[in-house]
Amino acid sequence: MRRIPRSGAPSVIPPEEVNQLCLDLGYAGFHSKEHVAANVFVCFGATLVISILIHFLLGALKKSFKSLDIYRQRNCVTYVLELIYTTIVLALQIEYGWNVVLYGADVNTNERKGLSYAAVTLTTLYLFELIYRVRTHWQLMVHHFIAVGVLLVAFASWFDYPKHHAPIIRMCTVFVLHASTEQLCFFALLAHRMLDHDKHANFLVWAHWIAGASSYVIKTAICLVTWILWWPIFTYPTHTSYSWFWCWVFPVLNTIMLFVQWWASSIFITLSRRVKGERERPHGSGNPAIYKALLREPRSIFKGPVSTLSGNHKGGITQQSTVTSPCDSELDAQEAGGHYQKLT
Repeated sequence: MRRIPRSGAPSVIPPEEVNQLCLDLGYAGFHSKEHVAANVFVCFGATLVISILIHFLLGALKKSFKSLDIYRQRNCVTYVLELIYTTIVLALQIEYGWNVVLYGADVNTNERKGLSYAAVTLTTLYLFELIYRVRTHWQLMVHHFIAVGVLLVAFASWFDYPKHHAPIIRMCTVFVLHASTEQLCFFALLAHRMLDHDKHANFLVWAHWIAGASSYVIKTAICLVTWILWWPIFTYPTHTSYSWFWCWVFPVLNTIMLFVQWWASSIFITLSRRVKGERERPHGSGNPAIYKALLREPRSIFKGPVSTLSGNHKGGITQQSTVTSPCDSELDAQEAGGHYQKLT
C-alpha cells in the first residue's frame, strides 16, 4: 500500500482562521463565550465594590441615611446601583442595538459583543440584588427570574444562531428595555427614602406621579412592540434549539412581566397620592403616632400590620412602629415587587 508523504497531507487550519470563519458565518468565535462568562465574575466583583462605596457615600452625604435600618439602607444602595447599571445597559442598547431594532439587520461581531455585555451587566445586577437585599418579596423574585431567564436564553441565541435570524435579537433587545428604562422609578424611590417629606412634599408628589405614568406608558408600549415582533418568529420559526422557547414560553413570560410592571406602576401613583395627603394634613403629618388618631389604622397590600420606618421627616427618622404611614406601607409593597422594588 502506497504511503502518503507527510508533506502531502492536508494541513491543519490555524485556530485564528477557524475563529474568523465562525465570525464571518455569524457564529460565535472560539473564546467569545468564555470571555463573556469571565466578565460575569469580574462584573459581580466590581458590583460588590461599588455597592460598598455607594453605602459609604450615602452615609457621608446624608446623615439621615445612617438612621435607617439595614433593610432600607441596602434598598437605597440598590436604587443607586440600578440607576447606574440600567443607564449603562440602555447606552449599550442604543449604541449596538439600534440597527437591528429599527431595520431588523443582522448583527456584526461588535454589535454581538455589545449586546452580550448589556445582558451580562443586567444579569449581574439582578443576581446581586437578590443576594444583597435583606428581604425579597415574591413579586421581585418573579420579575428578576423572568428577566434573567430570558436574558440567558437570549445570550445563548445571540451567540449560537447563524445569520438571518435577527428577529430573535431584535425582540430580545426591545424586551430588555423593560429593565433599562426604569431610571425615573429608581430616582423616585431613592428620593422617597432620602428626602425630608415635609420640605420636599411637592417634589415627591410629582416624582412619584411622573415615574408611575411614564412606567405605564413605556412598559405597555414595550409589551405591544414585543408582541408584534414575536408574531413572525411564531409563524416562521427559526428552527434553532431555542425555537420552542421563543414560540411558546416567551409569550407567557412577557405577559406575566407586563402585569408585574403594571402593578409596580400603580404603586407609584398611589405613593404620589399618599404623599400629597401627608402634605395636606396639619400638625406634623409625618408622625406615625398621629395617623392612628387621624385615620383608621392604614392597611397595606400585605395582610396584617407591617413594621416599617416612616419617611424622613423633620427631626430625623421616626422610631420603628407597627402603625405605619400609608405611604410607607405602599413603598414597602413597591420595594417588594415591581423591579423592585420596587422587572425595586
